Formats: sequence, C-alpha cells, structure tokens
Amino acid sequence: MREAAKKLWAAAVQYVAKGDKRPAVEFASAFLLSMAGAGTLAPFGTACVAAVWLCGCSPLPALMGAMLGALTGGFYASLFATAMYGVLGLLWYLWRDVKRADKFLILAVTNLLGMPIFFFGSTEACMMGLSALSLSLLSATVLCRAQCGLIKWSKKKLLSETELLSLCCVAAIFSMATVGLTPFEISVGKTIAAFAAVCAAGAAGISAVAAAAVLGVGAVLGGADMPFVGCLALSSLGGALLHRTGKWGAATAFAGVGFLCAAYVNMGVPAFLEFGIAAVLYAMMPDHFLQFVRASARPRHVAAAEKKLWNYRHHVMETAVVMNDISQFVEECASGEEGRYAVKQFKSISEAMRRLPQENPVRRQYEVSIGTAGCPKEDSEETGDSMVAREIGSKQLLLLSDGMGSGEAARRESYAAVTMLSGLLGVGVGEHDALECVNRMLMLRKDPDMYATLDVMIFDLGKGTAKFIKHGAPPSYILRAGKVMTLHAETLPIGIVEEAAPGTREVSLMRGDTVVMMTDGVMDALGRELFAALIERVGGANTAKDAAQALFLAARERSGADDISVIVARIC
Repeated sequence: MREAAKKLWAAAVQYVAKGDKRPAVEFASAFLLSMAGAGTLAPFGTACVAAVWLCGCSPLPALMGAMLGALTGGFYASLFATAMYGVLGLLWYLWRDVKRADKFLILAVTNLLGMPIFFFGSTEACMMGLSALSLSLLSATVLCRAQCGLIKWSKKKLLSETELLSLCCVAAIFSMATVGLTPFEISVGKTIAAFAAVCAAGAAGISAVAAAAVLGVGAVLGGADMPFVGCLALSSLGGALLHRTGKWGAATAFAGVGFLCAAYVNMGVPAFLEFGIAAVLYAMMPDHFLQFVRASARPRHVAAAEKKLWNYRHHVMETAVVMNDISQFVEECASGEEGRYAVKQFKSISEAMRRLPQENPVRRQYEVSIGTAGCPKEDSEETGDSMVAREIGSKQLLLLSDGMGSGEAARRESYAAVTMLSGLLGVGVGEHDALECVNRMLMLRKDPDMYATLDVMIFDLGKGTAKFIKHGAPPSYILRAGKVMTLHAETLPIGIVEEAAPGTREVSLMRGDTVVMMTDGVMDALGRELFAALIERVGGANTAKDAAQALFLAARERSGADDISVIVARIC
C-alpha cells in the first residue's frame, strides 16, 4: 500500500510540475465531447479520457471534464462509464504497469458494466448499449490519433493522412456537441463545421467535399437540418476550385457559395453569419499555418518526392561548399599558371553547383525541331566531325565540331570537344570558363598539331534569343521569309593556343526561322551554289530532318573530298 501511495504521489507531483496549458484544453475538450450524443448514447466523453491516457498524458483533467459534461447534459450512462473508467484505471494503475491494450480493455469493461443498468430494458436499448461500446472504442482511437497529430503539429512535423482524417472526425464530433449552443441565434456547431470545411477546401482542393460531408453528418447528428449539409458541400466545392488563388480567394468563394445556397433554401440570417464567420476566421489565419496544412494534405508520394528533392538540393549545396573550400586551400598552395588555372576551374564548378538547386523552371515559349545529317569523306570509314543536341534547363544547345583532317584521330578530337563542352555547360559552368577548360584540356594531348573547330548555338526557349559561339567554325545561316542571314566570326580553332578567344553573336529568333550549321566540307562542296541550296533545299523542306538530309545530299553529289555534317534547327 505504501508503494502504491508513493506511486500516486510521484504522478501527482509530475502532473503539477508541468505547468502547461494542456490540462485546461483536455478538460474543456472532454467537457464538450461528453455533451455530444442523443438519448442514452453519448460515448465521446469516456473516449476522450481514454485517448488522453493512450497518448501518455494524465487522464485526470479529461476525466473531470467528461464527468461534468455528462452531468450537465443529463447523459447518466456516459457519466457512469466515465466514473467507472477512472476507478478501474486507478485500481489497474496501482496493481500493475498499464499498457496500451489494458487501456482499451478497461474502456470496454466500463461500458459492459453499465449495460445491465442502462441498456437492458429492451432489445432496442441493448443494441444502443452495444453501439455505445463500439463507438467508444472507435472514438478513442480516432481521438488518440488526432491528439498525436496536434502534438506533431506543435513540433512542426507534417501530419499523416490518418491524423488529418482523425482531426476532421474530431471537428465533426465537436460540431455535433455544440450545434445546440446558439448565442445570438448563431449555432456554434455549424460555425465549427463550416470553418473546418473551408480549411479542408483551402488545403486539399476537391477532396474537401468528402470532409464537408463528414462534418455535415456530425452537425446533423447534433440537430442541424439536412439543407445545411448540402450548403456545406457546395461551399467547400466553391472554395476548393479557387484554393490555388490564396486564402482570400478560397474564403471568398466559400462564403459566396454559402450565401447563395442559404438564400436559395431560405435558411435565414444566422446561416449567412455562420458561413461568413467561418470564411473570415480562415482568411485571418497565419500563412505559415495554412502552408503547413497544405503540405500535410499533399499525397504521400508527392511529399516523399519533395523531401527527396530537398535532400538532393541540400547535398549539392554541401558539395559546392566543400569544393569552394578546396579551391581556397589550393589557391594558397598553388604556384604557376597551372595552379591558378586549377583554382579557377574549382571555383567555377563550385559556383555552378551552388546555382543549380536554386534554378526555377522557366515557362517555355518556343520549341525547336532538329535535324542532322553527315558522312565521312570518300575512302574513309569514320568521319572527323561530331555533333551534340541537348536541352539544358530552359535552353537548347547545339554543338558541331570538325577535327583536323579526317578519320579516327580527327573524330577523337572533335568528340572530346563537344562532349566536354556540353557536359560543363550542362552542370551550369559559365560559357567562358567552359570554353577555356575545353581549350586547355585539348592542349594537353600528345600530338600538338591536332585541333578542332567548335560551332555552338544556345537558344533560350523562354526568351527566344540565340547565342552563337564560334572557334574557327564556318558561318551559320538563318532563313527567314525566304531570305538568308549570315553569322560568321574570324577566330582560331580550339586547342591551338591558350589565348584562343571565341567569336560570339546574339540574335533574336522568331517562330518559323530556320538555323543551319555546317562544317567546311559542305561550304567547299556547294561553293557559289550554297545560298540557292539553302533557299531551295532547306527552305522548301517540310521538316528539319528533311532539310538536313536535302542539304547533305546536295553537298555529297558535288564533292566527297571532305567530311560533311549538317545541323538544321527550326523554331516553332
């Protein structure tokens, strides 16, 4: 007995020492929930006490609130069950450690003990008692999940779908308990149901209609009329349709539809006030709370994908910081041109990685249709030209390189140039740093007499601007409305000297424009007939692929003395 007294004293001291507001909230919640019911069926007060205990909190405040609420509402079966739950729970607590299953068992036993007293008068009364037992067990589980969700919310953790559904059910129970409370003829229960419905509409979209149905059923069980359920569902649908416009848009749509429905079924002025108060309360809620609710209401696979993306961005940013730290260390220790160049490349890649997670998708205004064609020169098995076409974010990249001479060695040179440049640009390295890197890398090869041309087009799919970069490459051509525009730059090939600088041109392109890039094998083969071939063969082709093939065949028919490669891009 002394050990039991010590155990009770320790629990009481711990409870008093907490000094938080949770006991008052538990008392008030249990008081209201115990008043939700009809006739002798009022299972929610005892269920609230069990839920608080299941969450590991002291059930005493909830026990007092539930007993007072049951006494106030005249639900004596619920009062008996709640009191017996407290007594049996205390005895079990003094006898042995109480586990989760024991708390459910005690709840079932307390309801069974009350059946001979309150529910054995008739078959109907017996069925009512069994319903009270079932609802009590089910409600305890729902209330426990809802309380766990509130605890997670206080710790800024996203809620699960089960916890959101439990909170919706709890709101329906509170609505049922308070429908009869009508200060100034405004039903507190209906206002609670409307407020929970507009919150669901702003968070979950169309799915909120199902939540509105659950809330409406709770209000009807508490005494609301059936037209209220229809108005609530239609109002939730209106708010859901405009939930992406922000909280004021959703609140306005919810209230507007509610007003129209209330006027149509002649529900009176109190209905207007109930929907209006709910909408105003929702619009006045803090933005961070609404964002939290929306994030919790997202489908699980979407939330998981967002978490994975966040982790990816975080790791990329950490890698960028590490690379920047390494570059600073190397800069302190490096000497000579090679060391300074290595530091520069480290910094450029670090900066590219730092920008990568911050890039936002750009709305595409243009599309590009691409066609390519090419072949090696006569008596050669492999072309010395290389081509790359790829999208980098909101930009279309086209690369064409002609290695010196022909055959395998030239191919190796041109392929290295286009793959390295496209890779560096693809991870976000600036154009100047990327070109400098490719130039220096090609200069490290064993044969100093090898080099390659480089022809680049970077087209912005959002703005419609194109940047042409040339390293020893022949001109490019733009066909617009039957006319040909020439873009050329007198520059050195890449991989010859360290100071090799590119030539750049920026042009605004329009829908219907066609861009033609080619190696000097095409220009040499067509000669003076080049412009005519561009207008007739390229301009007269149906697709970019047909245009590239037609121009390639025209050059091949006239000469096979050099490798031939063509890229045609049509702006759509």
